[in-house]
This record gives sequence, C-alpha cells and structure tokens, in this order.
Amino acid sequence: MTQTTVGETVLATVSDLARRYYGVSAIDAEDSLVDDLGFESMTFVDLTLLLETKLGIEAFPIQAWSDQQATRQTGKRFTIQSLIDACTVALDEP
Repeated sequence: MTQTTVGETVLATVSDLARRYYGVSAIDAEDSLVDDLGFESMTFVDLTLLLETKLGIEAFPIQAWSDQQATRQTGKRFTIQSLIDACTVALDEP
C-alpha cells in the first residue's frame, strides 16, 4: 500500500469519526486529533480498530505512537500527519 493510499485512508477515517462524534466537517493533515478535533480516549479506540481493519495492520502500536506524541517538545502533538506516518511504518514492519 502506498503512502498516498495510507494517507487517504487515514484522512477519510478521521474525517468520518470527527464528523460523527464532534460535528467537525473539515480536517487537514496538520490538525491535532486532540487539540483541534477534540478526540477523546474512546474515539482513539474506535480509530485504532478502524485503521487496523481498513489498512490490514495486525496490531497498530497506538500506545507507542501516543507516548511519542505526548512527549514531543516542539510543534503540534497528535497530528493526523503523524498518525499517517505511524501507519506507514506499521505497514512496513514484518
């Protein structure tokens, strides 16, 4: 799966959840799932399960991604782009 396809899938999945749970109609890859879109812990559970299914990731490392994002010293944390990058890496792992 190409990074473009991964990105499109992640954006579509996040967009659907943002619209359904929080009434957000427009998103951007640089939006923060937490600060800009208001995602909460249960939404992350849904997101993880959907991405595992749609992308064919056996076990998405959500805790490792979350820990890495929580300790960022610069820039926005929990961006959609960082999630796309994490999915791409997870798909590349054996």
